[in-house]
Amino acid sequence: MLNKRSIACAFAFMSVVSLFAQNKQLLYNFSEIPQSLMLNPGGKQPGRAYIGVPMLSGFHAGASSSGISVYDAFKENGFENMDRRLDYVINKLDRNDTQRATEQIEFLNAGFEIGNLFNKYFLSFGLYKEIDFFNYWPDDMAYLAHHGNRVPGRRFNMADANIKGEVVTVLHVGLQHQLNDKWTIGGRLKFYSSNMDVTSTNNKGFVGSGTESDQIFNGDAEVLTSSNARLKEIYRYLRDDVFDGDINPVRDAIDMHRKVYAEGPFITGNIGVGIDLGFTYEPSRNWAYSASIVDLGFINHSDDVLNYEVTGSYGFDGTGSGTTAGDLLQVIEGDFDKTNNTNSYTTMRPVEFYASAMYRFGYFRSNKPCNCPTSKEPPSAIGLQLFAEKRPRNPEVALTAFYYQKIWEPLRIKATYTVDKYSKTNLGLGLSSHFANFNFYLLANNLLEYGNLADANTLSLQMGLNYVFPVKR
Repeated sequence: MLNKRSIACAFAFMSVVSLFAQNKQLLYNFSEIPQSLMLNPGGKQPGRAYIGVPMLSGFHAGASSSGISVYDAFKENGFENMDRRLDYVINKLDRNDTQRATEQIEFLNAGFEIGNLFNKYFLSFGLYKEIDFFNYWPDDMAYLAHHGNRVPGRRFNMADANIKGEVVTVLHVGLQHQLNDKWTIGGRLKFYSSNMDVTSTNNKGFVGSGTESDQIFNGDAEVLTSSNARLKEIYRYLRDDVFDGDINPVRDAIDMHRKVYAEGPFITGNIGVGIDLGFTYEPSRNWAYSASIVDLGFINHSDDVLNYEVTGSYGFDGTGSGTTAGDLLQVIEGDFDKTNNTNSYTTMRPVEFYASAMYRFGYFRSNKPCNCPTSKEPPSAIGLQLFAEKRPRNPEVALTAFYYQKIWEPLRIKATYTVDKYSKTNLGLGLSSHFANFNFYLLANNLLEYGNLADANTLSLQMGLNYVFPVKR
């Protein structure tokens, strides 16, 4: 059951993962970067072929927290003990606030042209591992665990407890085809292997009291887990770290990554399949439109599964304001219908949608005496991008305005301004360099918050190194 230790462990986990975080608006449509095909398989190909430097071709990390930052929760001034810190957090957040963290590391990514001169395709493939954690703040349950049931007649909504966390290995293969001068389409097939999963998104009912002193429980709660042994090990690590009073975010982040990436099997029996679909439409030299759907798929969990369920209704006479959360939960645990099972279950992937409208302009001229254009594609562009992601209650939505500039042949930049629930001042900058056919890229958002990373509500960083075989002219 949820208690003060659980709340503290949750925020310790946030402090670990938030050093790193899912928003790839800088990468989308940045076609000189090969990894842009991972967001739109119908995007422009980066060259005749490319190969990512193994383990260095793609790293993405991002974290977001609405309503509060890690710095707010753990700053020293006025917070002498954990109880006061929890009071501040509980009063600051509500059930619509979310905390999330994502991380992705590529082990392999490559692509090359196939077909003949008149009917070319671009084949790309690779392997990566992804961590994704998403949580709605359990407003009522956190209050009950910390303060107890002090108010007669108040009911605490069990649906507030809504959490999803997973570690997934993904093998993928994609195919892109330019139909004509205006249309490019593509698709990507993905095979998933879930290394860890915890899902609790369908809780219903309430815990509370009547108008007198009777205490009531009426609900249906479940927690679904796969790779349960590894989950328990990580939970014990977080719990012991917090209550030893020895939080060190850098060290803890390194330890967590070792547990996730280096320990346990790379491929498990929890497998699934998914697809990405996308297109690019260029009606003229200046205008371009694109859209894609990413991670439309599912995973079936059957390996080391352990599910926890509590169902039914119960009422008892309590002691009014003197009843603590511990008293209430002890009675429920002793008399309620609790079951554990190892039944397999299926989870859907958090499908994403991208769309963009872009206006391109200008001419890129060479330094040769003729001063003539070197490319038919304009070197400058402005536009808008829309991002939406399916989550248990409501979709996560972001709108981005961007400016793209090819400064000279070896260097391109993309600047963005993004508005979403996490920030209204999110300025991002992406750099893509090309020297001796090597492509190095660095993309970062929310640059205004880099003076104090812990005080940022959203951060994202992406980088990688590829070798690109240029198109023959």
